[in-house]
Amino acid sequence: MSQEVTAIIPAYNEATTVTNPISTAISTPSISHIVIVDDGSIDDTKKTIETFLKKTDTAKRIDFISHSNNLGKSAAIASALNKVSSEATLMLDADIRDLNPTVVETMIKSYFDQQASLIIYYKYEETGTIERMVDQLLGAEMLLCGERIVETKILRELENLNSLGYALEVTINQYCIDHIKKIV
Repeated sequence: MSQEVTAIIPAYNEATTVTNPISTAISTPSISHIVIVDDGSIDDTKKTIETFLKKTDTAKRIDFISHSNNLGKSAAIASALNKVSSEATLMLDADIRDLNPTVVETMIKSYFDQQASLIIYYKYEETGTIERMVDQLLGAEMLLCGERIVETKILRELENLNSLGYALEVTINQYCIDHIKKIV
């Protein structure tokens, strides 16, 4: 099993946060390729990405795709998949602020060591709110979390990937359950 990982970072109107996941991906040793998709942002996301990439010195392969219109997260992932050749894909939401390379590296190691098909990142924050208690009971927020490593083959096999929109994470989860894939 090859241990190559490509990070896909879809972004829509995330000019203030998009460089955080890009920096994390660049600083994570096991990530060999990064695909960033500006999904038709109407703020300065595209300019922020371009400026950041011009100032960034890395040996990693980085592809940048820009949609002229907002097509949705799943369509952004589908566009990025055309550039992906690795066995595993790390999906990183553009608004994540505090995911560090050590955590990502641990996720990648776990993915391969446990021969998982899907690993979902979830940072538990002790806020004491009712929502947090419901999440603890149902695990709903974790299942919807956008930060995950998934077999690239699974993403390619999803029907209607271009049009899943916000159902992307749920569809990935259900695919893994239906096909008896290992979820960590």
